[in-house]
Amino acid sequence: MQSPWIFSCNTGMFDINKHFESNDTVVWKSRSAKKGDIVYIYLSTPTREIRYRCHVVEEDIPDIEMSKYKYAVVSKCTIKHPRYVKLALDKKFALGEIKREDLRENGINQFQTQARICNKAKAYFLKKDSELKKIWKDN
Repeated sequence: MQSPWIFSCNTGMFDINKHFESNDTVVWKSRSAKKGDIVYIYLSTPTREIRYRCHVVEEDIPDIEMSKYKYAVVSKCTIKHPRYVKLALDKKFALGEIKREDLRENGINQFQTQARICNKAKAYFLKKDSELKKIWKDN
C-alpha cells in the first residue's frame, strides 16, 4: 500500500493554485515520501483546507535538474542537501470540501509539517475521495 501524506503549502510563499493552472506536476521538498505515495496538499491561512491530491512520480530529483524548479528551492534551507520529489496532480477538490475542522475531527492535528495520514483519517479520506478505493488496498 502507498503511504498517504499531507503536505502543507504556505500560499503566501508559493501560489500553488496558480501553478496548477498551467502545470500538472510540482516539485516538493520531502525526506520520506516515496514513488507511488499519495499526497494531499493542505493550503494554509487563509484557505485552511486540502485542495489537491497528487502522487509521487519521481524521487531524489538531481540538483542539476532542480535549476528548472527554482520555485521549490528555499534559499534559507537549513538542510545541506535537501531531497526533492515530483508530484503529479490527480484531483482538485472544491472549496470547503476538506476543511481544517473536519481534518481535526478525524485525527489530523499537524498542519505545518509533512505528516503521514493516520488510520482514523484514512477512513475519512475514503469517504471524501471515492477514487481512493481503487488506489488504496486495505491491509
